[in-house]
Amino acid sequence: MNINDLVIFIEVYQKGSINQAAKSLGYAQSNISQRIKWLETSYDSTFFIRHHNRISSTGQGDLFYQYAQTIIKETKLIQQKLTPRKKKVLCSEILFNVLYEQKVLEDIQFTDFSIASTSHINTELEKDVYDQIISFNQLETAGYQLREAKDLAFNLFGKSKNIHDDHVPLVVNRDRLCPLRNEAMRVLGHQNVFELDSFEGMVNIVEQGDGIALLPINLKGHKNLVKMLEEDIHIGYYIYERM
Repeated sequence: MNINDLVIFIEVYQKGSINQAAKSLGYAQSNISQRIKWLETSYDSTFFIRHHNRISSTGQGDLFYQYAQTIIKETKLIQQKLTPRKKKVLCSEILFNVLYEQKVLEDIQFTDFSIASTSHINTELEKDVYDQIISFNQLETAGYQLREAKDLAFNLFGKSKNIHDDHVPLVVNRDRLCPLRNEAMRVLGHQNVFELDSFEGMVNIVEQGDGIALLPINLKGHKNLVKMLEEDIHIGYYIYERM
């Protein structure tokens, strides 16, 4: 068995389809089937039940999946320790945009950033090992410790003070765990909501006067925007380091 066999197994397990795994990895379907069969024979186990157009994992498959994930993570970890490399940082999309513009990210030229939505931070941690995590979420992940807790100031911005105009949508991130989304909707209880996956897109809509949104108070371009709340809203974020 080699590491690539485990990569193949994980892809098949997650996709629930040998055909989809083959497309994702760029292999022939027959090669994927052959490697899975070889693993099952080597471990004298049945990892998957084959159905007409899909597969499902067995209890042995679930157990081997946990083992495969552990081996992949440990392999990446030792490779990182032995090979000179850039610092790996996992950061939520909104935080990356804000902190980059404020020029508070450390040694950015020596850093390899991975960007994820707030909802997917934990999912990304299952796939890889990072030196640092910057997230709105408080994490309880083995191998990481809290280095610092900070906060950012936000306010509702738009082209006008009239936040009760039903024709002007509240622009929010589609991610249900996004704290900006939740705070904006808590404050306004706005019925006319426009969802986006892109923080940059949110900013552009507000700057064009087509919506209002909860944005950082010192974001570039705010000179043409109007603060709508008397007091800023402070939202915390957390920086974790790998132990």
